[in-house]
Amino acid sequence: MININTLKDFIETVQENTRQDFNYFFRGQCNEFPPVPSVFRDGFIEKEDYLYHELILQCPEHFSGLPHLDTLVLMQHYGLPTRLLDVTTNPLVALYFACKDYSNKHDNHPGYLYIYGVDNQKVAYSDSDRVLMLSCLPMFSLKEKNKMLNIIDENKSNGNIKITSKNTYPAAVERLFHEITKEVPAFKREIDPFDLVSPIFVKPMRSNARIIKQDGAFIISGLCADKYEAAKKIQYMCSNTIKINERDRILRELDDFGINEASLFPEVDKVADYLKAKCNLISNERFILSV
Repeated sequence: MININTLKDFIETVQENTRQDFNYFFRGQCNEFPPVPSVFRDGFIEKEDYLYHELILQCPEHFSGLPHLDTLVLMQHYGLPTRLLDVTTNPLVALYFACKDYSNKHDNHPGYLYIYGVDNQKVAYSDSDRVLMLSCLPMFSLKEKNKMLNIIDENKSNGNIKITSKNTYPAAVERLFHEITKEVPAFKREIDPFDLVSPIFVKPMRSNARIIKQDGAFIISGLCADKYEAAKKIQYMCSNTIKINERDRILRELDDFGINEASLFPEVDKVADYLKAKCNLISNERFILSV
């Protein structure tokens, strides 16, 4: 693990730990918990299908006609637990999130930034069949997803690699094929089990201002037995971890370069919060100087 204390240290560290022939994604967290999508935290995975269907049921005007991935991205945007994990292609954006403590505890614990070096084969776009398969999984109950995991295990033990429509499977698998072909009618009804259990990096459509401002991307998780397995698979893809000290100092340095809440969250209420905090900071500094 690498320790840094200043923005200059961070920039030099990133330059030393990246290569031009790789894709790099970054995730910043103001805690040391293993990075894992929100649906795997606090037991939400047991209710993933309920959350997914109920939000669409109660807010149909927001989700009507959206592809599966765009549905998940929008749900993530509104704070619903999903199997998407936010990452960014901009290391300074990740550094901001490693320093900014939204819990308002105001303690001196360090932040953590994860670097993922990924070759081209492990990066997908929104029209990827693999992404589509994983984007369909929230529609299924935990029992159905566990059946799919059992099928994958049985296929491995029997030497059968592909899951195809020629075999007799539980209704959940047929439903998965059905959902995929609804979006991509030409989809070949054949699935490599590896594609259902492995997380993948996704560069989504830049469909909202927050994704644009944050250079946003996602890791979408596949089938997992539990949150520990989900975290382990994501951690396996991590090429380096940076421990961020002096968080307040680095936030001030980032602000000087235009990386702040107002630039990363372009919604009016977020910009207003940033401006209020800025005014309070200036007022406090003037008060201290006058004393």
